[in-house]
Amino acid sequence: MSLNNYDNLTTYCPQLGGLIPFHFCRVAASGILCRKVVVCWEFSFDIASFLVKHYTPEELKNALAAPTRTRLAHIVDCAQKAIANKNQES
Repeated sequence: MSLNNYDNLTTYCPQLGGLIPFHFCRVAASGILCRKVVVCWEFSFDIASFLVKHYTPEELKNALAAPTRTRLAHIVDCAQKAIANKNQES
């Protein structure tokens, strides 16, 4: 089984709200696995075996770990940056 063996399979992505190919999940975050890859693909093929075969334990730990920041914290940061940019333009 090669790394791109399942790249053309598609599934519904709850984060994006539409169908996406497996390839997108493999490189979603700057070439790093999407942290929801197991949840989204567990019923399509043996995702656990695929991940263990193609990724090191360190890569899996980094990719599948819970985010260090909440979505709300990210939104607040973006809003603060937008306000700061608007103030600089004025």
